[in-house]
Amino acid sequence: MTVQTGKKVKVLDYLVEIEKVINDNEEYKSILSDAQSKLLKDLANGKSWMTIEDVPLDKLILDYQVQRYFKVKHAIKTIIKNFDPRVVTLPITVKLSNYDFYSVVDGQHGPTISKILVAKMMGQDTLKCLVVNTDDHTFPGKIFRILNKTGTLQAGEFDILKIEYRDYMIAIEGLKTDPNNQNYRNTINDPTFINAYETVTVFKESSIIDLEPESSRGTKNSGGNEFYFSHILYARENTALIRVEGMKKIIEAYKKVWCYEGAESKIDNGLFSGMVYLYSAVEKANLSKEFPEDWIEQVYRVLKDNLGDSPEYIHNSCIKAQCKYVTGGSWNTKQHCPTVMRDIFVRCATPEQLQKIVLPFDKKFSEKLRITGDEPDLIESFKFKLKNVA
Repeated sequence: MTVQTGKKVKVLDYLVEIEKVINDNEEYKSILSDAQSKLLKDLANGKSWMTIEDVPLDKLILDYQVQRYFKVKHAIKTIIKNFDPRVVTLPITVKLSNYDFYSVVDGQHGPTISKILVAKMMGQDTLKCLVVNTDDHTFPGKIFRILNKTGTLQAGEFDILKIEYRDYMIAIEGLKTDPNNQNYRNTINDPTFINAYETVTVFKESSIIDLEPESSRGTKNSGGNEFYFSHILYARENTALIRVEGMKKIIEAYKKVWCYEGAESKIDNGLFSGMVYLYSAVEKANLSKEFPEDWIEQVYRVLKDNLGDSPEYIHNSCIKAQCKYVTGGSWNTKQHCPTVMRDIFVRCATPEQLQKIVLPFDKKFSEKLRITGDEPDLIESFKFKLKNVA
C-alpha cells in the first residue's frame, strides 16, 4: 500500500486502497456491512454526530461518577508547563436532554483544563466544546469507556467497573419510570454490565471486604472496610466463572479462615482465585452435592494449619516460588494455585476429610509440575516443609 512507502497520500486515494483490501477479505466485508447498517439505524433513531457549541463556562461540570479524579500534579507539570495552543483539542461533553449542565467526559487533563484556564484568564464566558446531545443517561459512561480504553493514560479496570456498575443502576432505576426505554433495556441485558453489577454487589454484601485498587487504600476514596480485594480483573473473571452464589461461598469461607483480628488487610488473590478455579472444577464434575457444606473452609484450614497464618506467604513464598522452582520459572495463577492447593490438601488432610472431599484435578498437569504422582506426594525439590511432615 502506498501509505507504507512513506509518501504523502491523498485521503481519497488511500480510501480506494482500503476499499480494495476490504473487498478481498470476506471477514472485513462482513464487518463493514454490519457497521454501515448499524450507522444508518443509529442515525434514523436520533443518534446524531457531535456538534460544536459555545458552552457557558458555568455550565461545565466534571462528573466524578464517570471521570477519573483530577490530578493537579499531572495537569501542572505535564500539560500546563508544556502548553501549546496548536495541539489543544476541544473538550468532549454530554448534554442530557433534561439536564442543564454539560458533563465533561474526556480530556479533563488536556483540552479541558488548559482551555478552561485560558478562557478564564482571557475573561471569556463561553468555550467551544464538542457536544453530544442525548436523552440516554448511560451514555456518559459509554463514551468514557470507549475513549479511555486506548491511549497513553488509559482508564484503569476499577474506573471502568465503577462506570459500568453506575450505568447498570441508572438503567434499573430508569426502567421503573420508563419501562420501554430501549437504552436502559440494552444496558441491563448486556453481559458486561450484568457482570459489573454482580461483581460489585457480591463484595458489597461481604460487609467487611472492599473491592478497590491498592492505590485507593488510605485515601478519601477508600471503602473504609478492614479488608480489601485489589485485583479488579480477577474479581470480574471470577464472578463471571462461578457467578454470585459461588463467589458468596468463597468469600464467606475466606472471611472465616483468613480475616481474623490482626490479619493482613489485603485479600490474597492467589488463595482466593485458586479456590474459584477449584470450585469451578467441583461444580463441573457435579461433586458439590457429595461434599460437606463447609468444604471450602476445610480446604483453607488445612492450608492454614500446615503452612501458617499468612495467605500472602503461602501464595508467594510457598506456592508461587516453589512452582517457579519446579517449572523453571513459569507461573500461571489459574493453573498453579488450584493444583497446588489441592495437592497440599491431599497431603495434609485427615483420612476422614479425604474420604468426604475428593477434589478433582488435571492429572497430566499435576504430574508435569512434579508435585504429585499417582500416590499424591510432595517431592524433595518442592522445598517447603509442612508441620506434620517429618
